[in-house]
Amino acid sequence: AVYRDPYLNLKQTESLFNLLPEISQHVRRLWFNGFYTAETDRYILSIISNCPNLELLSVPWTVLRRGTAEDWIDLLNVNTGAGKPLYSLEIQGICLPSEQAKQLEEDCSPNPLEDSRVDFSALRRLKIFGNTLHKPVSDDDLTTIAKTATNLECLDLTNISTVSVAGLLNLVKASRFTLEVLEHSPRSSDGFYHPYPGHLESGEHICDLLTSLPRMRDISISIPTICP
Repeated sequence: AVYRDPYLNLKQTESLFNLLPEISQHVRRLWFNGFYTAETDRYILSIISNCPNLELLSVPWTVLRRGTAEDWIDLLNVNTGAGKPLYSLEIQGICLPSEQAKQLEEDCSPNPLEDSRVDFSALRRLKIFGNTLHKPVSDDDLTTIAKTATNLECLDLTNISTVSVAGLLNLVKASRFTLEVLEHSPRSSDGFYHPYPGHLESGEHICDLLTSLPRMRDISISIPTICP
């Protein structure tokens, strides 16, 4: 049998961008799918760091779990003095094979979102989709992101049941004056069963919040209750 390196494309892309920065500076969109190991996360983050004018990016959630604060400062590219800030970010989740899951669970990397220098204020579109059992995106993550994600125009949480309505609303409130498109649907196999909605403020009405958003034009949301 002939061995083929499963990560060859990533390695070659990283080498090309390191060798010829005049090429990588013209890259506007990157999409990574099917790579979930510590090694591939390093390649992905290295490739991203070589693209200062990147606008649209789709990455596996493992990059969030293994990346450093410096990696995410480069990724979002706010006030770095090089290129332009990231416009659109997609984070994909998936259930991993047992060995990859074990490696991720044993990883002790600190959460990069907890570093105040990681700034989502220039991001206009955020999509988080796909379910995983292994260090999934949580309400705590959304709450931390919401501290700086104040200019989102499009927010999409799809096919994910590890975040609640409360986590979603933290992001909605943070971008209440800019948000135009909102989509939220739990994992499809959950049907119409809604998990615990989270810790909502006492007396808070979701409908009142959603109808008060001045720029909202397109909304599709799954919520546990609705006002009469």
